[in-house]
Amino acid sequence: MKDNLTDDKRVKLVDYPRILRAYMNFTDLIFHAVKLAEEFEFPSNIKVGRHTIEYGVPSKVLLVGMGGSSIGGEIFREWIKDKLEVPIHIHSDYGLPTDIDKNTLIIAISYSGNTEETISAFIKAVKVGCMAVALTSGGILKKLAEKLKVPYVEVPKGLLSRAALPYLFFPLPIILEKLGLDINIKEEIKETLKVLDKIEKENNPEVPLNKNPSKKIARELLGFIPVVYGFRYFHPIAQRMKMQFNENSKVPSFYNVIPQLNHDEISGWEENPLSKFFKLIFIRSSDEPPEIKCRIEVTKDVLSNRVGGVLEIHAEGDSILAKMFSVIYVGDLVSIYLAMLRGVNPDVVPLVSRVKGEVAKRLNIISELKADIEEMISKS
Repeated sequence: MKDNLTDDKRVKLVDYPRILRAYMNFTDLIFHAVKLAEEFEFPSNIKVGRHTIEYGVPSKVLLVGMGGSSIGGEIFREWIKDKLEVPIHIHSDYGLPTDIDKNTLIIAISYSGNTEETISAFIKAVKVGCMAVALTSGGILKKLAEKLKVPYVEVPKGLLSRAALPYLFFPLPIILEKLGLDINIKEEIKETLKVLDKIEKENNPEVPLNKNPSKKIARELLGFIPVVYGFRYFHPIAQRMKMQFNENSKVPSFYNVIPQLNHDEISGWEENPLSKFFKLIFIRSSDEPPEIKCRIEVTKDVLSNRVGGVLEIHAEGDSILAKMFSVIYVGDLVSIYLAMLRGVNPDVVPLVSRVKGEVAKRLNIISELKADIEEMISKS
């Protein structure tokens, strides 16, 4: 794959990877995601098997998903946890925790609609009688929701789940609002869109490398293993960036958070000849508390001569939501540009697909889950 990070004016947007083209419409995706969620309505209740599921104000919220579909929930929880009067949890596994009940809102998030762990959790939620809702572009999850008359928000197909974050994040607060939870998000979304529009202009593929911050960082990372360090509400953002380097750039990558990494991980960089193969990326923000700012600076000083290099990505905006998504957007673009520099295709994830295929062949879990659904329908 040609790196396409040059100033070659003959290269058009259509020549770039599909995932990069999606990022040039990122704010449009957010607008559309908000519109879809605003049009969605909950029924007052539904009957499934022996259960009547009543939809109302939940006592707790459980977001269910895996990989690119799960990270939207992780980001959402970190952003919303201090604004929400009920606890919010994440579940990334088969089945469900034991402490769920009919007053638990369970949002099953799967962009493809075919994630077997999420389908497993969704079926369990319906069987138990929880307030279930699906967020998906289709697949088995949509079909199950339709059969069972469980409410769902359908988002557009055709994106990679990694690029579908607007559709997997922005409906969540609106869904909660529709069930009576008080979340005021309009001003934060408005500022976030403004910040992202600015970043897109500065980092889009037509901006040459010497003026493009994301391309510059990608060039700095070429030949190294990225390690992303965040703090507090940038914890899931650091995780997201690590995932994007894995899937888009096809490189090993790791993440951690300050102050925890100062108590264990930092020792791993000492007296280690492999350390020079890694570059650290610190997520920075203007609202860093003094103790966090001090730890970041001290950590940089201590490690700068032990690793292959130290980089920073600075959050933009005033609101927490704008800051989070400004770093997400830059980090995602860096990972795509790094893929292009490495000559790999960010649009495909062959090893992920291989593992999913092998597990499906060996376990045949989807067929077993379909049997459970048929049983529930027959008893309705």
